[in-house]
Amino acid sequence: MLHIGVQRYNYNHYFNGRLDAIRISKGIARWSSNFTPENAGHFETASGSVVTIGSGADTKLLIQSNNTDGSKNIEDTSIFGKEVTVNGDVQHSTGANKLGNTSLYFDGTGDYLHLNDSADWDFGSGDFTIDFWYKDDGTV
Repeated sequence: MLHIGVQRYNYNHYFNGRLDAIRISKGIARWSSNFTPENAGHFETASGSVVTIGSGADTKLLIQSNNTDGSKNIEDTSIFGKEVTVNGDVQHSTGANKLGNTSLYFDGTGDYLHLNDSADWDFGSGDFTIDFWYKDDGTV
């Protein structure tokens, strides 16, 4: 299984902040050099080439937040369309966003996303990439 927003083995450590453009890719190392994040749903590498946040066969999960403020409809928009279960009060929020109208807001008190177990989460020794935008609202 995959949980986003909570420490898996200690369920009393929850993320307090915002996430967007959550992408898990298997079989590809997307960021093997320096890059600069952009606002328009793509990233520009240090060499100037542009990579669009897309969903090819190597993108195993893609969760983008571009929804109505307060909506709890959270979907995997990759070509695989895995079921995403919302636990707690995870929701789309206009409070802080980077790549669309909203970002996913986790309030730090029991919020996380659950995805069922999949061979896509077993990376082995091959290339993989986990990338996302985040803003931490918590304090240390």
